[in-house]
Amino acid sequence: MEELSVAPQVVQLQVGEPCMLTVQVRPEALEAEVEWLSEDEVVATVLHGIVTGRSEGQTKVLARIGTASAECVVIVKDGEAVDSVSPNMSLSRSQVRLGKSMKRGVGVGSPFLQEDIHLLAPAVAWGYNWGPALSGTALTAFDETGMEFCPMAWNKAYNKEAISGYVKAHPECKYLLAYNEPNLTDQSNMTPQEAAEGWEELVAFARDLGLKIVSPAMNYGTLAGYSDPVKWLDEFFAQPNVSLDDVCAISLHCYMASAGAMKSFIDRFDKYGKPIWMTEFCAWEQSVSSATAQINYISEAVLMMEKDPRVERYAWFLVRGNGTLDRLPYNQLVTDEEPIRLSEQGLVYTGLSALSEEYVEATYPVLMSTCADISTLADAEPVASPHFYPRGDAYGSLYMQMVSGQYAEYHVSAAKACGQFTVCYQAYMKTTLQVLIDGQEYTIELPRTQDGEWHTLSVKVPVAAGKHTVRITNRSGNTLLHWFMCK
Repeated sequence: MEELSVAPQVVQLQVGEPCMLTVQVRPEALEAEVEWLSEDEVVATVLHGIVTGRSEGQTKVLARIGTASAECVVIVKDGEAVDSVSPNMSLSRSQVRLGKSMKRGVGVGSPFLQEDIHLLAPAVAWGYNWGPALSGTALTAFDETGMEFCPMAWNKAYNKEAISGYVKAHPECKYLLAYNEPNLTDQSNMTPQEAAEGWEELVAFARDLGLKIVSPAMNYGTLAGYSDPVKWLDEFFAQPNVSLDDVCAISLHCYMASAGAMKSFIDRFDKYGKPIWMTEFCAWEQSVSSATAQINYISEAVLMMEKDPRVERYAWFLVRGNGTLDRLPYNQLVTDEEPIRLSEQGLVYTGLSALSEEYVEATYPVLMSTCADISTLADAEPVASPHFYPRGDAYGSLYMQMVSGQYAEYHVSAAKACGQFTVCYQAYMKTTLQVLIDGQEYTIELPRTQDGEWHTLSVKVPVAAGKHTVRITNRSGNTLLHWFMCK
């Protein structure tokens, strides 16, 4: 015979406050769907075990499996406190992003609009255009936003006058990018020996301008005998007038469709002992069949490079210019139509965390994208990063899809002592979250939601005033998380 019990047996809520009820079934091996019922939905409603206060009063919530049932007394008070906590509550006091990543950059091609840089600059620190300098609206936009520009000596016929002029007008300029994809016949197209012929002159030119040189940008190539970029670099650095000490970093281009493949590519260049600049990247293979696939790649690749200490900088290819938003490779960061705005890819690229040490106020919604640490393929025990997507709100906020084994960690500060931890979520299946607050473990069971709507769930968790580290790990299941907060 089945036996049911509900915990807690009595719950007191404010209007609008949710609380999760749990059911214990005996025998424990019994698997059956629990039917939930509120005796008075004017006072309180219940969905998948989450009871929410609706108006002041008292009612009972029933849990049933077959002929067995259990009940919880629900007392609702019409006070101030938690009635403002809802899935669609204002994020006006929340931090949508934490500062600017000094690693994050963009390749600015043609066509180009001045608005593009203004949209990207709050989150993007640097850019380049495969050319020796900036001019026109591009120059104006970079100067207005303070975005760093890196000139390039695209091949041996680089424009010394243009590079010198830009650097003299912008003494903050620190780097010179060297030859673009020399092992590709449709790019700078040089053997290592040919590239070495003018190298000493380039090194002297950069030294006179006070610039550090970033190595020739390498990808898998089409030049006979040099499809392997490592072979090209090995022979280049072995030339009598070339030294590995001439460069401050190794520049790479990667268009593989997974962050794991990118990591394997980066691993091949560890032998040089130099920082990596990933100066072109996006997923550009036939398997990238939608904007969503590109967005998933952005989440995994960007967070991996943010966390990987070997990667000093990276630049997305491109801001705009390769087809339209709805066709391969789905890589444009801005929209085609007026008014110009960030595309969904652009919202994710600019909204992902720089994994900074900054603290976020926990008594307002803490967006999942403001993490200080997160699982990535750069970890000692590699786990792909959670995926992030635009919520579609006025704030440009992102939500996170987290599957079993993934984690995200946050630095938060609480202005006052709190007793409740709330998450805003959707769950494709029943999901178990482990929440560590300064190492103290709590478990949150998220019931499956099937309505495509956002829900909030609160558990009683004591959080003292002051600074804390919160780590959320998905122990089982598949869930979307938008934010958490303490009240």
